Amino acid sequence: MFLLALAGVVIASSACSAEPRLRLTASAPSAQKLESVSGLTDINLFARQVFELSDGARRLGTVAAGAGRRRGAEGPPVCFVSYFRDAAADVVQTIGAGEWEAETCLDAVAFGLVKSAGADLRLAVIFKAASPNAETWEPVVLRIPPTSGKPMILDAVATRAASLAGAVTVPAVANALSR
Repeated sequence: MFLLALAGVVIASSACSAEPRLRLTASAPSAQKLESVSGLTDINLFARQVFELSDGARRLGTVAAGAGRRRGAEGPPVCFVSYFRDAAADVVQTIGAGEWEAETCLDAVAFGLVKSAGADLRLAVIFKAASPNAETWEPVVLRIPPTSGKPMILDAVATRAASLAGAVTVPAVANALSR
């Protein structure tokens, strides 16, 4: 059974052979470590947005959401999601970069696992963002391969589907992706 965690509360989600779970943790990666792998400076991890990811009794790594400034660049902070495991670390820039470069990163408001059709874990993160005219919540979906040698990546197709469905909660993202 897949388990979904919001602010440390585990909620059953959908059938799966493994039992990945997210658990709120106080042990966050250091800002120095994040700066060394992300290309960002002035790193700030969002409150209550650092989770330990495990598969049953096996610890897979730590996922965290935060914001930082691009090294050598002007402008507002960029949101990111990081995934640290054993000797590897991945950082995916989201709000304020790429497709979301016109938006400003404000906060991460929700984290959770959603059902995946393949072997990869799917992580949904809801970010609070702002444009010059409004504030919004943006869903972002990432894929975390179960093997430690492959990086966490942005799932652009799932992210777009969740966004077009107007999903602003993790359960709404899961619903949008199940269609």
